[in-house]
Amino acid sequence: CKKCQVAFLYPRITKNDINQIYKGKYYSSSHKLGNKLIDFILGWELSPYDKYICQVVKGGRKLLDVGCGYGDFLLKMQKRGWDAYGIEPFLDAVNVSRKRIGTERILKGELPKVNFRSKNFDVVTLWGVLEHLPNPSIYISRIHDLLRKRGYLIMEIPNLDSLILSIFGNNYNWLSYNEHVFYYSKKGVKKFLY
Repeated sequence: CKKCQVAFLYPRITKNDINQIYKGKYYSSSHKLGNKLIDFILGWELSPYDKYICQVVKGGRKLLDVGCGYGDFLLKMQKRGWDAYGIEPFLDAVNVSRKRIGTERILKGELPKVNFRSKNFDVVTLWGVLEHLPNPSIYISRIHDLLRKRGYLIMEIPNLDSLILSIFGNNYNWLSYNEHVFYYSKKGVKKFLY
């Protein structure tokens, strides 16, 4: 869309389509050609996020990870002393993350439908989640309600302006045409959030 600077999948995929993609095992082991290098680069980039959050957030230490998957990030934050919670819609991932993080800390469901107290979190994270959502504005609105005053929304999304995309083109790992609903440019995500 030239007006909002966001790209979208057409025809639009449905929630049922997304559920079929993640049926069974949470993450697919299929990769496009050239993705071993991309996976290495992305894995290297992701590793300091826990350290970054600890440096930036000067106050409370209560965190919600939306789309927590198998709980890798939550485990890192717990080790750093954070009161960490996760929400995940897919049962396979919920079962694994509950074993790793604690049953009471992982909720199964989708954020807009889960009952959390308002103004309850200092940080809400979305790692590779926003691009999967058919109606992301509902999530952003709910996150705003959950964050305490001066709270942080920290997220990672595919970037249409990225250097990696310009180098690898269709071999870019995050161009998963069958599961991503939206692709955001820097301008597009700013327009969406403000």
